[in-house]
Amino acid sequence: TTQHCMQRENFNLRPLRSDDIPQLHDLQAKLFPVKYPPIFYSRLFMEDYFCVVATCASLMNPMVNEIVGVASARITRNKDKWCLCFGRCFCDAVVVQGYIMTIGVEESYRKQGLGTTLLRRICEILVEANCEYIFLHVKKGNEAAIGFYLRNGFKIEEELTNHYFIEGELYNAFKVGKAFPKPETDILTRFQNL
Repeated sequence: TTQHCMQRENFNLRPLRSDDIPQLHDLQAKLFPVKYPPIFYSRLFMEDYFCVVATCASLMNPMVNEIVGVASARITRNKDKWCLCFGRCFCDAVVVQGYIMTIGVEESYRKQGLGTTLLRRICEILVEANCEYIFLHVKKGNEAAIGFYLRNGFKIEEELTNHYFIEGELYNAFKVGKAFPKPETDILTRFQNL
């Protein structure tokens, strides 16, 4: 693909549509060493799953937008047996977290801020869905991706042994996360209403 969206204003962010799946599949096959099965793409339309694509007008046909970037995520809900807030124990409290499944930009469109824009948008969506913590996994040794997340306020939290199985080999990964706490007034209001 020839680079033709030279300015950020030429990119369009929008939710994934079902007719985007073939193009998204091709883009992800180029971007990620993990090969995603068809069920991955159908889940993107389920409750608690989100996918934002970045599009740009095609040089071949300016009336057609091609997908040049993607960010997908899902919400995880876990029971926290040890939730202690303001000196009160709320056993079995549900902790809502966001998990970024994929984020990537086609190589010829990198270094234009599009990855940061996609990351911010998917985080906004997860925060709007009440996630106060967002995390993802990065293959150990992927210094460009690790640096990207660190520059955007994420922190390396742990190393996961043999997390990825790619083309017959096991690879370690880092769990990278960032807290998105609600304003204190929201937290106080929630606990006063219990």
